[in-house]
Amino acid sequence: MIQDVIEKYVALLHEYFTVIGESEAVQSSEHRAYIVQLGLNAITHIYKLAFFSSKHLATTVAHTQKGIYCFVEYIDQTYKLGTPSSVDYMDALAFIYDKALTDLCVHQSAYNNMLSVAAKETTSKEDTETTHLLFARLSVVASAFCWVAHPGFSVIDQRDLVSHLAVFLLHVYVPYHQQRLQHAQHQHQQQSNNDTPLPRRPAEVIDAVCMYLETVQEKITDISKAQYVDVLANITKHMKRSAKRKNLPSLDHITDICLHLSVHYDGKTLHEVASEEGWKKPAEDLVKSSFR
Repeated sequence: MIQDVIEKYVALLHEYFTVIGESEAVQSSEHRAYIVQLGLNAITHIYKLAFFSSKHLATTVAHTQKGIYCFVEYIDQTYKLGTPSSVDYMDALAFIYDKALTDLCVHQSAYNNMLSVAAKETTSKEDTETTHLLFARLSVVASAFCWVAHPGFSVIDQRDLVSHLAVFLLHVYVPYHQQRLQHAQHQHQQQSNNDTPLPRRPAEVIDAVCMYLETVQEKITDISKAQYVDVLANITKHMKRSAKRKNLPSLDHITDICLHLSVHYDGKTLHEVASEEGWKKPAEDLVKSSFR
């Protein structure tokens, strides 16, 4: 279940960046990053609400796709009408949620759906818990991985980064979920000697990696797309190894690393950092030095 939820979301995110990347209004806007972030938050919220309301992935995908195209329609209409260059957040949300969510519940308005939809049981208690943990961080981690605020990345550049997000999420949430199911099964079978530790909780891992990415983005200057792709590729590679060892990074450790980056690397390029540290592979060695 959790793997399907992640893969469908990532596919929708790829579609979102493709569609919004084709909008002339978005590409010509001085507030492109703001618009892209606004839409990302909106479609992620639609995905969450549609999933918990319908408990059906195909229905969830259909409503989210509708939200994507409604969002781009809203942006295009706004610019054609020559309205203020900064998109009104509440107007955009009202339009998108009304178009994408109204028919989810016959007896409630889209606004009431947004406020009152409660998470319902999917398959098991473990499915529900892991899904909640995933949805609580989706917008934040998607924004961090795709570096929405980067002034030099095009929307298509950001779309190309989505594959790294998929690998990362799968290696954080799927092992955790599998362990949760194993624990539940052992408890059901009254196996009191089950001492296998759970992997680190996904929220802590997500917060740690997002903090790390945001620090790198803010403190190390002039990172090219190729360098950033290398950073993401090496983070996901580390996640894969760490997931197998059940030794994912802790928030405390990454906090210390971010302090080090802020003090010693602030305002320097990645090549300057690599030269000072004697690194031959700047992006790979940066990640290795951080996620030991």
